Amino acid sequence: MRPLVTGLFFTGLLLLAGSMLFGMVGYDPLPDGGLPWDNGLSRLASDLASTTARMTGILLMICGGFLYALDASGRTDEIPAPVADKPTPLDIELSPDADTASRRVRTALLRLNNMPADVVTPEIRIEYDAIRTRHVPDLEAAHAKARRAVVDEKDAAKLDSDYATSLSLIADKLNDLLDDCEEVAGRDLAVQRRFIETRHPPENDGIV
Repeated sequence: MRPLVTGLFFTGLLLLAGSMLFGMVGYDPLPDGGLPWDNGLSRLASDLASTTARMTGILLMICGGFLYALDASGRTDEIPAPVADKPTPLDIELSPDADTASRRVRTALLRLNNMPADVVTPEIRIEYDAIRTRHVPDLEAAHAKARRAVVDEKDAAKLDSDYATSLSLIADKLNDLLDDCEEVAGRDLAVQRRFIETRHPPENDGIV
C-alpha cells in the first residue's frame, strides 16, 4: 500500500502547488493561430489555474494522508523470539541418587508453597524464594550444560553424583525451613493453649 499512498500524496501536492503557482503569477491565454500544440498547453494551464485543480490536489493529499495513517495503525512490529538466557535441562535419565534428591527438593518446595502464609516468616520466605527461583534453576541449567559437554559415561556419572549431592543439600535446607514453619505454628498453638487454660482453668475435682 505504501507506493499508492506516496503516489496519491505527492500527486496532490504537485497539483496543489501548480494550481497555486499559476494562480499567483496569473495566466494569459495564448492567441489563436499559434503553434498546433499551443491550444493544448493553453487548456492545461487554464485547468491547473482553476479552483477545481486546487481542490482536487487538496483531496488527493487528504486521501494519501488518511491511507498512510490507516496503514501505519494496521502494522505490527515484529516481536523477536525470546532468547533463553539459560540452557534448558536435558531430557535424560537421572541416576537413582539424583532422582531421589530431585524428588525430595520438589516435595519440599510444594509443601512450603502450600504452607499457611502466617507461619512463613519473612526470613523463611526470602530463603524459599531464592531457592525456588535461582538456586534450583541455576543448578539444573549448570548440570544440563555440563552433561552436553561430556561423552564418556564415567564423566557423566561423576556429574550426576555431584548434581545429586547439591540437590541433597538444597533438600536439607528446605526441610529445615519446613521445620521452622512447624515451630512457628507450634508456638501459636502453645500461646492459644495457655490463653484457654488461663481463662478456663480445669476443675480441681473438689480438692481445696
